Amino acid sequence: MLPTEFTGAELDDLVGAQEALRQAGILIAREVFASEDIAPLLASVQHHVERLAAQTPLMFPAHFRWLAHAHACDLTALDPNTAGGNDEFCETSLFAALMTPPIERLLRAEITDNAGYALIRTRTILPRAAVTGSLGLHMEKTAVRFPGLYVIWTPLVPAGVVANVDAPGIEFRCRDGSMYRPELAVGDIAIFTGEVEHGTYIPGDATHWRAGCDIRLFPWSEENLLPPESIAMGQKPRQLRWQHH
Repeated sequence: MLPTEFTGAELDDLVGAQEALRQAGILIAREVFASEDIAPLLASVQHHVERLAAQTPLMFPAHFRWLAHAHACDLTALDPNTAGGNDEFCETSLFAALMTPPIERLLRAEITDNAGYALIRTRTILPRAAVTGSLGLHMEKTAVRFPGLYVIWTPLVPAGVVANVDAPGIEFRCRDGSMYRPELAVGDIAIFTGEVEHGTYIPGDATHWRAGCDIRLFPWSEENLLPPESIAMGQKPRQLRWQHH
């Protein structure tokens, strides 16, 4: 069964969105925000990618967890709201843009009102480079072992560029074994559970770079606060501050 795609007012149907997410483990929400809502972030990402492509050595404070071999760092290293040194995801422009009332209602219904987050990471894929930065199929729960884990993935690409068409994107292995490669533009998001296999997909004729952001959310429970095996890259979980009440 392929995931369901929701656009605009369709996201107001909380029961339908919950059912679709639970049945497939994946939900696509389109046009959640406009590229203008994160224009400074997109400009920052563009500059970052240009330096990567030119093989300019990049230096970030250690708490942003830059991994050169993976072209990956914390979102807060690139978001203009936090790049000066703040590493609080809830203060980023991306959080403000994507956490719309319908998206927040869905996530609160699935995760509970008391949610935590960890490892909000941005990864750049360079389709023609010797080191692309791509990831093979994997399940999020094997590396980030928080019970009740959900992931939000969104492309950070210029307006008009479509992931899985012009640029690398994301692919999922559905529960029936089929592969699902949604065409996603800036403002579109994928929500999926920690049990869903996913990885980078690079179309054969893709020439444009793609940056994407992984947002990992889970219940803020005693079970999820302390286990060392659940803490990846030295980052302990933090409590999420919802935008809407």
